[in-house]
Amino acid sequence: MRSAREVPGPGLKVKRGGQGQGPDVVRILHISDTHSLHRSTGNMPDADILIHSGDVAKVGSEGELGDFNHWLGGLKGKYKHILVISGNHDFWDTNWRLNRGHISNEVAQDPAYFQYKLTNARVLNHDLAEVMGLKIWGAGWHPRRGDSRSGNNYADMPAGVDIVVTHEAPYGIFDLTGGGHWGSSGQLLDAIYRTKPKVHLFGHIHEQRGHWDKAGSRYFGGVEYRPNPHSGQVFRPNGPPPANYPVEVESNNAMANQPSVDHSWTGVWAPQHLVGRPRVIIARKQPDGWHFASEARYIGPERRGILGIKELFGVEAVDESDLGLASKYLGRCDSDTGGIWLLLDACQN
Repeated sequence: MRSAREVPGPGLKVKRGGQGQGPDVVRILHISDTHSLHRSTGNMPDADILIHSGDVAKVGSEGELGDFNHWLGGLKGKYKHILVISGNHDFWDTNWRLNRGHISNEVAQDPAYFQYKLTNARVLNHDLAEVMGLKIWGAGWHPRRGDSRSGNNYADMPAGVDIVVTHEAPYGIFDLTGGGHWGSSGQLLDAIYRTKPKVHLFGHIHEQRGHWDKAGSRYFGGVEYRPNPHSGQVFRPNGPPPANYPVEVESNNAMANQPSVDHSWTGVWAPQHLVGRPRVIIARKQPDGWHFASEARYIGPERRGILGIKELFGVEAVDESDLGLASKYLGRCDSDTGGIWLLLDACQN
């Protein structure tokens, strides 16, 4: 199979010369809310596309953004494409300077304002990027907004995209905080139902970090954030999206901890640090288009079978019928140990 021929320019549009060209499997790495702790991510997993869904910085100062941009430059040899959107924290310093007249509204409202600062990535600001055969649309935060609402109404979100990247959550999905639903958008939820993307990547709500993967008409996964690292209890677990929700992978990967939430559980104030890991999402080309799933986690033979399904999918009760429902995610790839992997595509020989 011949490789895709890329159009000159920003290196993001893929031109197909005929049927059958282009990759059949694409690896996407999702990170978010690193808050200037990007150098603590270690050796991140290999992927074709790296996507950061906002809050790259603590306050968005020139020094913070400059260091993040330099870090991205060092990743160019590892990832074919790097896409970024802005988060609320990325505009704190800008808003401070706006309120004191140090910069003008015209400068801060320039659609390319964030792109000027991050020259080693493609910044999506209500933009569509066509990457390796995938259509990826992103919209980040805006200046002069608070921390709970981005200022987007998402009326411009186009139909037919594969991946949508935002910083805020769709209302009712991974948005439960100590004060109820926060940092989410009903307009975003409506736009997702209208445009039907297959993947939605976001962050913002740290204590709701987690993912949902769709198999058939059911979702598996849930909240992963544990305020007390010594406990298995997650923060405010909540149910999956309804069966008619169109997204195959919903990923909130806000990687930094939420110190105030952790303190309320443990009584200990600790500096902000990364507790989440980069999330790999596999795109696989099928006859009816692209389909997506989160990459596997391995379970050993002692936790295999129904117990392993419970652990991996986060559901309360699993019976034998669920094994058939999840069969497309299972592969017995480790013949030496008898362990299993979730997601056949993630098996390594």
